Amino acid sequence: MITKVDIVHSLFESSDKKIPMKSLDILVEGIFNLMSEALSKGEEVHISGFGTFSQTEQIRKPVVKVKKVVNPKK
Repeated sequence: MITKVDIVHSLFESSDKKIPMKSLDILVEGIFNLMSEALSKGEEVHISGFGTFSQTEQIRKPVVKVKKVVNPKK
C-alpha cells in the first residue's frame, strides 16, 4: 500500500530535495481534492498513461438496529 506521505516523500527524493516537502504536500493534497470534487459531481477523471477513475453505485445492505432491553426487575 502506498500513502499520500509516500507519494510526497518520493517526489521530494526525485526532485533531488530541491522542492520543499511542504510545497509537495500542498500540491499532492490539491490534486487529490480536485479529483475528489470531480468524482463527487459524478464526473470521470482520466489521467493519461495512468488510469480512469469514476464513481460506481454501491449496493447497500439494510441497517438492522438492535435495541438492548434492560430487565427492570433485577
